[in-house]
Amino acid sequence: MNIPLDIILLIESFICIKSKKYNPKLISKKFNQNIKCKVVKYKDLIACKCHDDINLYNCINILKSNANKSNISTIHFDNLNSINYSKKYLSEFGNISHFCCEGKGVMFLDGRESTFGQITDE
Repeated sequence: MNIPLDIILLIESFICIKSKKYNPKLISKKFNQNIKCKVVKYKDLIACKCHDDINLYNCINILKSNANKSNISTIHFDNLNSINYSKKYLSEFGNISHFCCEGKGVMFLDGRESTFGQITDE
């Protein structure tokens, strides 16, 4: 049985590869050829580019891209929603000095104690 591509793409739009229960790769070879999901993960954050909040997806990519860098002086996010997802993890990159760029960036101290301590969701 041949299912038209537009129907496959419509079905795929409801099924994400991060779901173990409905993994399209396991359902059909036809689905496997058309999967557009791109799942990223950082610690306990996980997001799909097609099926989840794009701000969370972008946040995870920024955190991952800075994870193995040393001596980070600043990290900037696309918007306030993205940085809000990251607040739990920012102290892992160093002592926080202050937020910049209308709250979308964070500056880190060089080996000094943070004047802000832990970040809260105020």
